[in-house]
Amino acid sequence: DDPDTMSIFLSSKVLGYENDPIIGPTGCVAIPEFGTKFVRGMLLETKPTTFAGLVRISGLSHGTDVWLGNAQKFIASGQTDLNEALYGRNGESPVVVMAAHSPANCFDAAFNAAKIALEHMTPVLLLSEGFLGNGSEPWKIPSMSDYPVIRPRIAKADGTKFQPFRRDEKTLARDWAPAGTPGLEHRVGGLEKTHSGVLSTDPDNHALMVAERAEKVASVAEAIPDLVIDGPESGDVLLVGWGGTMGHILTAAEELRSRGINVSRVHFDYINPLPKNTREVLSGFKKIIVCELNSGQFEAYLRNCFPEFEYIGCDKVQGQVFLVRDIIGAVAPELLKEQED
Repeated sequence: DDPDTMSIFLSSKVLGYENDPIIGPTGCVAIPEFGTKFVRGMLLETKPTTFAGLVRISGLSHGTDVWLGNAQKFIASGQTDLNEALYGRNGESPVVVMAAHSPANCFDAAFNAAKIALEHMTPVLLLSEGFLGNGSEPWKIPSMSDYPVIRPRIAKADGTKFQPFRRDEKTLARDWAPAGTPGLEHRVGGLEKTHSGVLSTDPDNHALMVAERAEKVASVAEAIPDLVIDGPESGDVLLVGWGGTMGHILTAAEELRSRGINVSRVHFDYINPLPKNTREVLSGFKKIIVCELNSGQFEAYLRNCFPEFEYIGCDKVQGQVFLVRDIIGAVAPELLKEQED
């Protein structure tokens, strides 16, 4: 991450010239993977400042519509939604998806996302929203000594041949070789390889890599906390939320209980993979009301994962947050139906 070296990807000033009328403002026209007009345009849009950023840009520059109309839009606007996070990558490439639930939770959510990414060597999408970004909440600046240690999978040279694509048997994560470490030199690139690092176009190897990628993401469930139920562990109605809907659902549940209506509530901070006890939690309730600020994306996701349960959507797509009465209004008819049945 030498400043002069990194500056070449945005400006040619360090090379002794600036704003060439033919090759433009960057100084990377002769650098493999970054010399095309297309990628140089990506650099000017994203303005990377680290080597890690360059690696990500190199990956996004490959594949049909990976950048144009896809990642480019999300980076420019800072926006996406749940379905795009879950299914928007090129091909069969699941990633870990998380969501912050309050302004004060954003720091912890970002810390946990970084811990998962570094320890499991997998991309993590952390979803937030305008309601959280523009909101405020009392928050005590934490001491980092109170947080768990992040243990990245750093490879160490031991005199044997480094195997960069060898995976951990339990997590399927690979070791991370810091750039420039003697004894850990290896070839990198965006093309698919075998476990030994050989480029491969073999269909069976592709199927194996797709399955391993999905299994690696699924194994993260072992490292995330179980769902915690607010209220009885079984009953007629369970209120389900994710993201910034937590406060409104919590207030609605408390209001319903003050009226003598017993409801339970659960909130999902981890979307993919889901917590290990998700099926057990959902199985305790006759009806599951999923409250979300879209047209039912998380409801559809839960139904796809656990089709044996009855889901009811409490959706709002007006560009506005929930009002507590919106959620109370969704619960009351379902309780009346239960009484009639």
